[in-house]
Amino acid sequence: MTIRLSNDPPDERLSYELYAAARASEMEAWGWPDETRQSFLAMQFRLQQQGYASRFPTGTVRTIEYAGEPAGKLHSAAEGDSLVLVDISLLPEYRNRGIGTEAIRLLQREAAERSFRKVLLTVRADNPAFRLYGKLGFVPVGQAPLDIRMEWVVPFQI
Repeated sequence: MTIRLSNDPPDERLSYELYAAARASEMEAWGWPDETRQSFLAMQFRLQQQGYASRFPTGTVRTIEYAGEPAGKLHSAAEGDSLVLVDISLLPEYRNRGIGTEAIRLLQREAAERSFRKVLLTVRADNPAFRLYGKLGFVPVGQAPLDIRMEWVVPFQI
């Protein structure tokens, strides 16, 4: 599989498209007219971006490229001795193809190379990615009403 984490962040259009795709089934279930849906998504997208910038001011957002094409984004941030997976998302046509798995493996490798002790993430309990994270060695270390905090400990290296 040929994926790459570009050092360039995704452009605003791709970032919004990824956000809207992640919320698509929720928006469909609500049955709102398109204009209302678009207005709501734009507002929520801006709030998410502001929240990430506030919580992770030194975070890095990179474009996930598959076969040279932008397929998604991976947002990570250093936090003490840990690397935090803030957000990962793929466009619908790139999902379920192993691209997200490989992107997370690249992040795990990066954590080891940069001498971090662990990789942390938070996932909603009902998110199908929860199982994927378990397969990649992440274990639950805490739980809030809707979210599960998980960590992957970097293997000891000499």
